[in-house]
Amino acid sequence: MSAEQTVHQLMELRDALQRGELNIDDYYLSFEVLINGAPYEGRQLPPELSALINRMEFVRFTQRPEDQIKAATQVANDAIRLLAS
Repeated sequence: MSAEQTVHQLMELRDALQRGELNIDDYYLSFEVLINGAPYEGRQLPPELSALINRMEFVRFTQRPEDQIKAATQVANDAIRLLAS
């Protein structure tokens, strides 16, 4: 999958979370699959992409439910910026 396709899907995923179409668990799993499927060189996921997954996992397990959407949206926006550059 190209970086452009990954960015587009991340934007759709983020918007679905904000509309209430996904719960945080489904969002996290989809986010992780998209990040792992993002184009990168080498055999290992680059540290900056791995850090995004870790941040999303942190949001999932430590944020209060009322704060999860805002925090998850911020991580998604960071992922979009990273992959779009």
